[in-house]
Amino acid sequence: MNDRSIGSRRRSLLALALGYMALAGATLSAHTAPASGFELSIYEGTPLLVWVLLGVALTLSLLVSFQLSGSRLGTAGVALGGGSVGLVTALPLVRGYRFYGAGDGLTHVGWAADVASGTLDPFGLFYPALHTLTVFFAELLGIGVMRAMLLVVLAITVSFLAFVPLCVGAITGRIEAAYVGAFVAFCLLPINHVATHYMEPHPVTQAVLLSPLVLYLLVQYVLCESSLLEAPLTRTGIVLALGTLSLVLYHPQQAANTLILFVTIVTMQAGCRVLRRGGEIRAHRPLYTQTTWLALAFTGWAAGRETFAGAIEGVTSELAGYLLAGSADAASVVSQRGTSLGRIGASTTELFAKLLTVPTVFAALTAFLMATSLLGRSETTEPETTALLRYLSVGLFVLVPYSLVFFVGSVSKLFFRNLGFVMVLVSIVGAIAVVRFRRLLADRLPPAVGYPAMTLFLGAALVLSMVVVFPSPYVYMGSGHVSDDRLRGYETAFSHQGPDTDIYGVRGGPWRYRHATAGVTGVATSRYEDRAVWGENLSRVRALAEEDRYFLLTDPDVRLEAGVYEGLRYSKGQFESLARQPGIHVVQYNGEATVYRIEARPPPRAIGRPLETGEAH
Repeated sequence: MNDRSIGSRRRSLLALALGYMALAGATLSAHTAPASGFELSIYEGTPLLVWVLLGVALTLSLLVSFQLSGSRLGTAGVALGGGSVGLVTALPLVRGYRFYGAGDGLTHVGWAADVASGTLDPFGLFYPALHTLTVFFAELLGIGVMRAMLLVVLAITVSFLAFVPLCVGAITGRIEAAYVGAFVAFCLLPINHVATHYMEPHPVTQAVLLSPLVLYLLVQYVLCESSLLEAPLTRTGIVLALGTLSLVLYHPQQAANTLILFVTIVTMQAGCRVLRRGGEIRAHRPLYTQTTWLALAFTGWAAGRETFAGAIEGVTSELAGYLLAGSADAASVVSQRGTSLGRIGASTTELFAKLLTVPTVFAALTAFLMATSLLGRSETTEPETTALLRYLSVGLFVLVPYSLVFFVGSVSKLFFRNLGFVMVLVSIVGAIAVVRFRRLLADRLPPAVGYPAMTLFLGAALVLSMVVVFPSPYVYMGSGHVSDDRLRGYETAFSHQGPDTDIYGVRGGPWRYRHATAGVTGVATSRYEDRAVWGENLSRVRALAEEDRYFLLTDPDVRLEAGVYEGLRYSKGQFESLARQPGIHVVQYNGEATVYRIEARPPPRAIGRPLETGEAH
């Protein structure tokens, strides 16, 4: 080893030491600055020092990883980057959030609590894996269900960060490509905030983020030397079968996407054997048994269930209406959302640029590599990699049109769920495309250009991705933070609620919090669903009340509606009007949640004329 190499190694060691010190400092700084109340944005609530130190750690990680690619120091650099991104994703836990996920996540907490108490059989749920694993962690660690569920979400995210680069490395056989795969994984491309969310407990999202583990096992399985008569029950085959079964239990829709990919691969394998073409593919272990197993597991679990039947019926009816009647529901949904954004000074173009620029760039890179792999441009130099890329490329050719079918009518959200799975494949193939482009640059430009260009590209992608990991005012979305005071406000209101007096609120009303505090099974949530008062009715809410009722308003509601959404549905003046109206009294206040008691309107004779009647929502 010459003096220059020794000097470079020492500088890298120093950079790594500084990087890990920065990561440790960021972790300590975040932990010692817990959230004292509801935070509209976790980015603004987290101390600036945390973000500065994380920026230092990620920068040093990028520089060291590719400068010493393939060495232990290079791997340590990648681990530094993974730890930095892991800290970002773990911020709700590190900073002591009571819970994260003010929508579906609260209902999932209720289901998990029901499973823990024995009032709900987990197999009665359509997707029980998240809830049973939550109960396991809660019992094992002796912690509450809410914190245990966030730990499960974090663990699955860490598996995504680990198995995307492992997939890339297994496909290419190159450590450099695996490093690139790691930094692409750090961008968390499957998160789109339309139908896949982080860090909110959401079975669809968790199933999507778990998919790279199954894909890694798939690659390892087909690479085993095999004949048609060889038994498929190898250790890898057993683990793969368990992995696909877990996808069914996390969410059957994502299992269906995986099944489509498996069927596509099986069709390719069978076609190559019949036509005696594609020598590398013919040498792969057949996927027939694994595909049959997944099909049986999916059908046996989903068939006959009301949730599955309802989804199929909804998709079928919407698609039929679109094809037969030329329905433009999907376009109208997009137009309606664009109108709402326009009313608060934003646009769909701006939101697309913030949320989907990085995924779109990687999708374009993936499309380029798909074309080259299917045309066989690189088959002579990397036949094994090309064969494996063909599996994923043809799978994408099938999955993308299949997903577009869902972009109609009221089921258009299913498209964005499928998009999450598509972006898992894009993360893997796109990373390989980045490596191929770096080689092209190396052939045409001086050696000193290739790695810096790739490092700058990945660094920019990482920064643009990290600022949209969590919803925030930057993307015109509210935080999912559930603070202690907010939750206690609901708990107190429910415990002191009269038997014949309903509780109302903004937007969806209080029923999600009812689920989180009292469970879902056997709880009469009909009293809480759709108990929302529209903004224009707040200034005359007593006149519309035919019976006594409560109205629960939290500080997060006011800050979200009047701040982030800029009065789109509720204005600050409408909220303030509650304190000025006669017959409305504050009966509970804890600093973050206020409960108003609204007296029923007087009989018409008492005021000399009939009053306008109407629904409170």
